[in-house]
Amino acid sequence: MASHIKSMTEGKPGKLILTFALPLMAGNVFRQLYTVFSITKRKRGIQNDGVCCFVLS
Repeated sequence: MASHIKSMTEGKPGKLILTFALPLMAGNVFRQLYTVFSITKRKRGIQNDGVCCFVLS
C-alpha cells in the first residue's frame, strides 16, 4: 500500500495552511456541538448559569 505524504514546504503557503487547518477547525466545531447537545440532554440538576459557563469556556 502506497502512502501519500504531502510536503508542507513546497507550494502556495495560503493553500497549504488552509488544507492543514480546515480539518482541525471542523473537528473543533463538531466537538463543541457534541458538548452542547450532551449538556442539553443531561441538564437535570445543573443550573442554567453553570451550563452557560461550561459551554463558553
